[in-house]
Amino acid sequence: MGVKRFDVNDLTKETSSMNTESLIALKHKIRMLSDISVNNLLDVGCNDGRNTLQYAEAARVKEVYGLDINSNLADAAKAKGVRAYVCDLNSDRIPFENNFFDLVTITEVLEHLHNTDHVIQEIIRVLKSEGYLLISVPNLAAWHSRLALFFGYQPYQCETNLIFHAGTIVELDYTAKHVRAFTLRALKRFLEKKGFKILQVAGGPSEHVSEIRKRFSSLPMIIDTFLSKYPPLAGHIIILCQKKFEQ
Repeated sequence: MGVKRFDVNDLTKETSSMNTESLIALKHKIRMLSDISVNNLLDVGCNDGRNTLQYAEAARVKEVYGLDINSNLADAAKAKGVRAYVCDLNSDRIPFENNFFDLVTITEVLEHLHNTDHVIQEIIRVLKSEGYLLISVPNLAAWHSRLALFFGYQPYQCETNLIFHAGTIVELDYTAKHVRAFTLRALKRFLEKKGFKILQVAGGPSEHVSEIRKRFSSLPMIIDTFLSKYPPLAGHIIILCQKKFEQ
């Protein structure tokens, strides 16, 4: 598929159903990808393919592939033109040959996986030498997590069970089912040890702060928006990196 130059301002039209925090984070990812131009893309954890196509447009990708553990979501991505496959990222081999992709994206996925080493090694295998990886995760050391711990509350990024948030500032009747947690320092070190060179780092706001605002005031949202510009304290971490050499 041929892809035109992407205008980040189009996101307000293409993603009107997204919450503000997710939209801001997506804009950061799009800006990072607009600096590169590649032939093909693999979106690991592609969901229904909506964001996959945004990434593809930004990087001017010709061939777009995706993986998801949910067959219904993979089918939805296929309907949008993504060559999507069902894959268990904790254990399955990514169904592509070595050194196949110019760009791999894995956004808001790594924190859900028990076997993070497996999926990263598989990404390294299918990624070309000097290929790009875009990754994003919630930040365990976000400003609101530090504040929560100081006052004895549970950070949202570390869940005690699979049903509800227990002991958080605002207890929610759902969880994101996170099983891994990363600070910026930890994620950078993890990627560097795996053989990646860090190119760009950005921060994004946290969706949990909007829940706090509903119960208290808009001040947390103002603080979150400001501190999201400083990645070590931001609600989300976004990194663009590059495979340094053939592994």
